[in-house]
Amino acid sequence: MSLARAIETGDLAQLPSRRDEDWRWTDLRGLVRTLPPTSPRPRDWLGEGPFDELKGSWIDLVNGATAAIRVERGAAETWGVTVVADADAGSHVSRLAIEVEEGGSLTLLESYQGAVEGYLADTELTIEVGPNARLERIVIAEDLAGAVSVSIAHVRLSLAATFAQTIVTSGARRQRLETRVSHPGAGA
Repeated sequence: MSLARAIETGDLAQLPSRRDEDWRWTDLRGLVRTLPPTSPRPRDWLGEGPFDELKGSWIDLVNGATAAIRVERGAAETWGVTVVADADAGSHVSRLAIEVEEGGSLTLLESYQGAVEGYLADTELTIEVGPNARLERIVIAEDLAGAVSVSIAHVRLSLAATFAQTIVTSGARRQRLETRVSHPGAGA
């Protein structure tokens, strides 16, 4: 059961509910009675986000896009990611894979926003932080009041890796930002 599976299949029975231990406090099955139509194909985002002044390397995930970020060994980079439900948004799944190689450093400026009420968005992040690498994740979630937005980050740390995050939200009809960390226990 997952929001992504429900969106991909169009089957409301796939939505997580209070019967799913991990979703006890975020009952999507009781909240969502009909799935919005599938969002139109991803396209360029022309709106503004909270980190625009800091733009360097940037990715816009609009209406269910997929992307990847890779920081090479020993490099230090700052990336911005804007996850957007644009004016024609309905329901969609976005995916982002991030890899910080050994000794690398990444500052990730991540924002969530929408341009129309009533969207249903699921964002899945897979993050690998290599040995002696560092990742700082700063998230601003400005989903609209009528939105349902779920973001789950799966973070895997290597030996002596560092991971820190700050999340600020403005609220939505239902908004869940979850981080699951796999920790090796050896200096990370």
